[in-house]
Amino acid sequence: MYGRFADPVRPARPARAAAALALVVTLAAGGRAAADEPEAVEVAPPPREVVEPAPKAGEVSDSEVGPAPDLAPKAYADPKDKYRIDRDRVIFKSIEDDSKVRSQDQNPEEYEAWNEVLLFARQFPTAELEKHARRDLTFADLFQDVRQDYKLDLVYFQGRLIRLRKLEPTKRLTEAGVPAVYEGWLVPTDEPTGNPVCVLITDVPPGLEPALAMSQWVGFAGYSFKLMRYESQEKRLDNQQFVWKRAPLLMGRSVTLLADPTAPVTDISWRGTFLPAVAVLLGSVLVVFGGLAWWFRRGDRRAKAEIEAARSNPFAGGTLVPPPPPLAGRGWTEDD
Repeated sequence: MYGRFADPVRPARPARAAAALALVVTLAAGGRAAADEPEAVEVAPPPREVVEPAPKAGEVSDSEVGPAPDLAPKAYADPKDKYRIDRDRVIFKSIEDDSKVRSQDQNPEEYEAWNEVLLFARQFPTAELEKHARRDLTFADLFQDVRQDYKLDLVYFQGRLIRLRKLEPTKRLTEAGVPAVYEGWLVPTDEPTGNPVCVLITDVPPGLEPALAMSQWVGFAGYSFKLMRYESQEKRLDNQQFVWKRAPLLMGRSVTLLADPTAPVTDISWRGTFLPAVAVLLGSVLVVFGGLAWWFRRGDRRAKAEIEAARSNPFAGGTLVPPPPPLAGRGWTEDD
């Protein structure tokens, strides 16, 4: 009986339970440690910076072209911003200054800029362009080197229009509904005839017709495009070839007809005021002299009638009327 409880081959139950409990605790601790470890996160490498090669001479980088122009109405902080042209656009940078106006084949960018400036000016009434144009520039400002500071500025001039001719519009202008372009030559105020500016307009005001020679005082607001070289009608003395000259080229919508401030008396005032006044004065003088002549002639007829009556020697009963007797105390003399 005693030896059955002290069997060394079979372990006691409490010892086996303790071993099982230790195994469970060990497994639970290992699982908790694995759960606490953070997951490995795959990190993408940083993007590689792409360096765009510099454009070659004559090429335009895509970053310089910029987005397409927004045609929707815009709100402007300054009302004058509405009438300003962005001179930093690529087509405007390609304008060849101090040269002839380039064709589409010679300079496509300048050709496109030429069309775009005319269309830009045509969207505004002439009066608005004149109101917002700057008036502090002279012919010299647009002729000398400082002209680059005023490129595509809206400028106003007054002066004498000495020539205007009609030109055929380009395809771009025709598609935009422009029927014609007019080239004018304007001599600004206080400038000699040899310092004209060339103006391009798309509309002609009523009362103005193209002519190769004219003298019409006008006002004009336009955008300074370039210093243009042109072949004048003046010939060289040595070879009789036409002389090439330079003039500022301005682009606007139209001109405004003005009265000539240099004329002392206009035709309208001469015919409408001076001539009627002279006619009234002459008529009054004729009436006065006519009345006086009639009055004097009437008096002459009466006097002649009295003289004739005194000389007629009328007879009374066949005898001559004797003269009155002499006064007493004195004899008759020739004085009586």
